[in-house]
Amino acid sequence: MIELAYTAGLRVSELVAVKVQHMNLNKLMLFVPGIGKLGARTTIFFGGLKDALQRQVGNKKPSDYLFPSERGGYLTTRSVTKFFKNALTTSGVEKQVTPHSLRQSFTAFMLAKGTDRIAVQTLLGRRAL
Repeated sequence: MIELAYTAGLRVSELVAVKVQHMNLNKLMLFVPGIGKLGARTTIFFGGLKDALQRQVGNKKPSDYLFPSERGGYLTTRSVTKFFKNALTTSGVEKQVTPHSLRQSFTAFMLAKGTDRIAVQTLLGRRAL
């Protein structure tokens, strides 16, 4: 979950809304439906996640959430934040980092790699950087 958030530059609200049908594992692409004022877009994710995402998909139906709650519905943004903080604590990271930091790191990585600013904006679903 954390790796997908980072490598696709997702907002937490977008991460919890990902359904199996949004994934294109062969093309390493993810459809991100529009939420509120945010328009829908397609973004990419790291190819190294393909096997892990295939396992996560498992026998789920296309309409199922990729990361369901224990009750089978969607995760809340608060539960993802809590999960993220627990993962940081477990791994010994002491720096104050939030799930949104992953999105910011994705942006910095793509720009440092030489990706065009407009392309990065498009991947992030933003009007400006």
